[in-house]
Amino acid sequence: MRREIPGFDKDKLDLEHSEVTIEHVKRDGYHVDVEAKLEKTPKRDELDAIIEELGIVAAEAIEDPEAFLESIESIEFTLLNKNGDTVLSFYVDVAWAVAYIRNNMSAEEFTHKAMATT
Repeated sequence: MRREIPGFDKDKLDLEHSEVTIEHVKRDGYHVDVEAKLEKTPKRDELDAIIEELGIVAAEAIEDPEAFLESIESIEFTLLNKNGDTVLSFYVDVAWAVAYIRNNMSAEEFTHKAMATT
């Protein structure tokens, strides 16, 4: 069976934040789109923690970095409120994610790069 997203296990996008639910994960050309719904509108520091967790969990869902790098350029996140309105969007460049999982980039640097895309 051919994977929809080569080298990526979307079932591993499991978050500790009970107020964040992953709604959709799909491939759109060279991008993976992740849509997450927020149970409540978070404060800025809570939002930063959610961005950090989403980015790291997505990086850790990469099971085959070479296959993923060959076919995907970025993981794009959209956070929605209960009404379906966009609260925030950001992306993670696949090169950053692979550098993070290969221990060539710290979690802090990885998170900083993701937050800069908001």
